[in-house]
Amino acid sequence: LKSNSSWIGGNTPCLTAGMRGTLEVEVSVTGAKRNLHAGVDGGAVIEPVSDLMLVLSTLKDARGNVDVPRFYDGVRELSTAERSMLSATGFRIEEYRAHLGVSRLAQRTNDDVLTA
Repeated sequence: LKSNSSWIGGNTPCLTAGMRGTLEVEVSVTGAKRNLHAGVDGGAVIEPVSDLMLVLSTLKDARGNVDVPRFYDGVRELSTAERSMLSATGFRIEEYRAHLGVSRLAQRTNDDVLTA
C-alpha cells in the first residue's frame, strides 16, 4: 500500500499501479592533498567539484530524460488500455501547471506528466 501518492484534481485520488525504481550511487571526487585558496590557486588546478558538476550535467537532456545509454532498455510503451485509463482521469496539464505556480513543465502532454 502506498499512501503518499497524488490526487488528480481536488476530488480524484490516485491508485498507484507502478512506481519508478530507485538508484543509489556514491560518488567521490578528490583533488589536492591540502586546502587551496580560490583567489590564489583557482584556475591553476583542476577543480574536482567542477568536474563532478560537468559529469552530472550529462545524465539528463534538456527535457529531463535520462541520457545514459541503455537506461530505458526493458521499459515498455504504455498499452492502449493504459492510455485510455490515463485519458479518463480528467487530468489537465494546464491546471496542474497553474496549481504548481510554474510557467512551464518539463513534459508537454497529459500522458507524459502522468508517466514522468
